[in-house]
Amino acid sequence: MSPKTLTSFLGVNEFIVEPDEEVTAVHALTHEDYIGTFIIGTMRNQIGEYEPSSGRLILFEHGSGREMKKIAEIETNGCVYAIASAGSVIAAAVNTSVSVRSAPG
Repeated sequence: MSPKTLTSFLGVNEFIVEPDEEVTAVHALTHEDYIGTFIIGTMRNQIGEYEPSSGRLILFEHGSGREMKKIAEIETNGCVYAIASAGSVIAAAVNTSVSVRSAPG
């Protein structure tokens, strides 16, 4: 890919997390019922913590044009390090465990 191609990315939309929060994972859902849907994982920075104790999984739907709509959110008990999906099932690596959930809908 040439540098010219890389400079042609246009911003479509943006979601800003809380001031004490960082985005740590992003995953696009590929199930036919969730085309245009993606999920982000976050962690919250707490001073003095050895391992993050909270974060979020946030599900977005990207419609036509520039609209990005938050359609679901769940608190986690730690940092979301990775996200994967199979059909409508979402697996998230949170600290030292894996949490498996069904996508809403």
